Amino acid sequence: ISKVTKLPVADHIPTVEVHGQLLKLSSDVKNSLSNDQRYLYEITWGICTGEFLGNLIDREIGPHNHARWLNLASRLCRLWCSQQGLCSEDQHNLKLLVQFVVGVFAPIWFEIKMKSKWTDGPYHVLK
Repeated sequence: ISKVTKLPVADHIPTVEVHGQLLKLSSDVKNSLSNDQRYLYEITWGICTGEFLGNLIDREIGPHNHARWLNLASRLCRLWCSQQGLCSEDQHNLKLLVQFVVGVFAPIWFEIKMKSKWTDGPYHVLK
């Protein structure tokens, strides 16, 4: 997973079906994102809609670290968008992980980024 950015991007990137949809971030929020956060937003948006906002080939992801879930989520999504040559069982497992990232992890992460007051905490927990 640490060398995922070295893999060539696939010609056809399959979209992933999820129940919710990633929030459309305002330009103020987008400008406040770090490079890693912006990468996760752009790649999950592309996987959901099929419209990639940035160039995935030239972008680097922060260093792999087990404590950095954001970077791991970005790497899983990048692996999904690459020519990875996985067997069908591994491909299915990767799809499940990407569905979780795109359908659960990224939407709630960016929702918390948009509504980050402590009074919004119960809203996020109960969502």
